[in-house]
Amino acid sequence: MSLINQKIFYLFIFSLGLFLRFNYINDGIWPDEWISFYIATSDLNFFDKYQLHIAYEGSPPINLIINNLFYLIVGHKYQNIELLYLIANLFAIIYFLKFTNSINEKFLVFFLLILNPFLIYYSGELRLYSVSLLFSVLSVIYFLKVNEKSSFLNKTYFILFSIISLLINIYTISLLPSYIIFNFFKKKNNTIYICILIIILLIFLLNLHYLMNILNLYSTRAGAVGNINLNFFIGYFFNIFFGNIYFGSILLLTIFSSIFYFKTQLIQNDRIFISFLIIIISYLIPITLFFLFKKNITFPRHLIFIIPFIVYIVSIFILSLKNHIIKKIFIIFIFMMVLFSNFFYKKSFMEKKPNPETVVQIINKSNVNKLLIHGISIINGKESLVSSRKVYCSPASCGYEYLAPLYTKSFRNDQINILINNDYKNQSEFWSICIHAPSYRGEKFDEEKIKNCYGKLNFLEKTHFQAEEYIRDEFKLTLYKIR
Repeated sequence: MSLINQKIFYLFIFSLGLFLRFNYINDGIWPDEWISFYIATSDLNFFDKYQLHIAYEGSPPINLIINNLFYLIVGHKYQNIELLYLIANLFAIIYFLKFTNSINEKFLVFFLLILNPFLIYYSGELRLYSVSLLFSVLSVIYFLKVNEKSSFLNKTYFILFSIISLLINIYTISLLPSYIIFNFFKKKNNTIYICILIIILLIFLLNLHYLMNILNLYSTRAGAVGNINLNFFIGYFFNIFFGNIYFGSILLLTIFSSIFYFKTQLIQNDRIFISFLIIIISYLIPITLFFLFKKNITFPRHLIFIIPFIVYIVSIFILSLKNHIIKKIFIIFIFMMVLFSNFFYKKSFMEKKPNPETVVQIINKSNVNKLLIHGISIINGKESLVSSRKVYCSPASCGYEYLAPLYTKSFRNDQINILINNDYKNQSEFWSICIHAPSYRGEKFDEEKIKNCYGKLNFLEKTHFQAEEYIRDEFKLTLYKIR
């Protein structure tokens, strides 16, 4: 393939991957995404933010720090921050190409990662999955660099990226035993052990409060909250990682077959060896915890960082096949299945999010510019709601259904007049927004019970009536007029 054709190929599949990712940039926001985002973008001091984060959020505190940094860069519209997570997702994929050697490896790995449905979907989440992917890749690459050249800079980057990776996603702890086993069999480099010891000590020092909090939370929680079940031991999340059960099954069989196929190369080849170690240990840790403590706390998204290494093994296996006809058939099959997964197969993990953007656009087009915000605790008066954003979280969800619309790209602070508390009494007409029968609750709804925002706005019926109603993307916009 000529250099020009290579560039055209990369540009085409990169553009396709970017197009698919942009479908999830403005697709709404889950309540757990909202809590994380809202605490970070409020104007409370960092100590107050930290206390709220620990109380209402399940993710590590570094999530709060990164969201704060992102907020300073792009402002408090959540779609803008989604763009930064998308960029982190793309950087992880592009940087992982340093893990590959030949041009053919780079082509196949890049194609499988840039068009991976799981990575595409989570590139639009306001959670740290894409950032976890990026720093895990950086950690592994600099681990190999330290083995090649034990310079101060390489060791510093390795320690730094590994710490950030572990602070973001505790499941990346599997990287450390992978490094230890690799070093024991391959290099016996004492520098690696020292670096890993430093990483472990700093992780406990920086994350002890969070780790104790999570340990207490899950030790007292009854029942299963993860996806490790009988189906897991059949598919090991491959059907989710690769978008459909057929493609996932083929790739899972490919991984198993490659263990026997590579034989001596399994340990001789550094990249193959470390990839297998990361994949195997990343599965063994949650499985072991599940059987020992009967606590199911693992979801596919927690293991997002192993996808590049699965893709690498699959790519190396295919490209090393001796029979050129079988190799070509396999590559064509993969190309077809990737396109099938992205464009024709309904993926269970790509659920529709509640999206307040549409109802805000309806307000913008109307002649009524007043919006009632109900059910929140406000510090320093109404002006703080939008300008200073000093609002404490409610125990339920930090005012998700009332406040999320105010943080969309369409919401204009200078055009919409916010009403709080008793401000509505002197108004002839105003809007209200609330969540409406959201699919994430997984229950059937009685229209009478969910009327007036699940009864929370019943008091309005004494003075106003519902003149208009719009239900869009699981949010309900209601126009109230005075009786």
